[in-house]
Amino acid sequence: MKRAAVSLALALISSASAWAQYYFDYPTYKRWAFGVHGGPALPLGRAATYYRDAWNDRLLVSVVEASDIEVRAKPGFCFGVHGTFFFQPSLGVRFEAGPLASDVETSTDFSFGWTWADGRRFQSDLVWKGTGRTTTLAIVLNGIWKGSLGRSAWFLTGGPAYYRHSFRADASFGYGISTTAADGSEQYVDALRVGLRVPAASWSSWGFDVGLGLIIKLSGLLGLQAEAGYFYSAPKTVRWTFVKGSYDGVLFSSIKAISFNDGDIEFLTGGGNPKFETALRVKPSFLRLAAGLVIFLGRAEY
Repeated sequence: MKRAAVSLALALISSASAWAQYYFDYPTYKRWAFGVHGGPALPLGRAATYYRDAWNDRLLVSVVEASDIEVRAKPGFCFGVHGTFFFQPSLGVRFEAGPLASDVETSTDFSFGWTWADGRRFQSDLVWKGTGRTTTLAIVLNGIWKGSLGRSAWFLTGGPAYYRHSFRADASFGYGISTTAADGSEQYVDALRVGLRVPAASWSSWGFDVGLGLIIKLSGLLGLQAEAGYFYSAPKTVRWTFVKGSYDGVLFSSIKAISFNDGDIEFLTGGGNPKFETALRVKPSFLRLAAGLVIFLGRAEY
């Protein structure tokens, strides 16, 4: 009888210990998570504009000029804050907001070739660089699904996103020009490096984002979080404006202080088939890698 009582007591203690272990380790979870994050971002959009023209003038029997202008946003940096509410251990909703800032690089490949009436031919190829800046404020409301990974967890997110973008850029293009000496004895040819600019523009758009992340728990209160995400935003068309003024030739010293004004702009952009397409299609979508700290609050039962 005594042996049976001892066995029963040991069984009850063992069951109570197992129940306590289950209760404290499994049937509760943290309902809230708040964090900060930062990391590199890679803008995905590139844009291009081109200028083409072919002409002749007196002793110049053939002049061909072309400018290919490429615009791309360089890798930048993003940071932000986020808050998550879990309806149940593996399912919740997450709010996130944060900016991305990136420098813009422009590159113009200018090709300029001409042929004289006596058969002489010349060709020149130049590359000009320019700068700019782009920023994006992303505000997203995502669904989140979380899975266990030992003492840590991984998660998937996705949902609608609201963006506030800004963009500006500076570049240049080559514009062929020919002048004649005052006494008519010489004809000169050269190219002007004419400035281009996309004035600072801001706009809003809707899109979406998807992401994958990992949480490494340091304690019941604190954890490390790393994630990768794709943020889509619809393209936006902006336009180059021409920088009017006086320009010198870039190849020789014969042509100085040539005016570039409204008449030249009309020549380049007028008509049904303009020589210079001023529209620039900017694509502000980007990839992001981020890491940060997360705090867990609010105990809830299963």
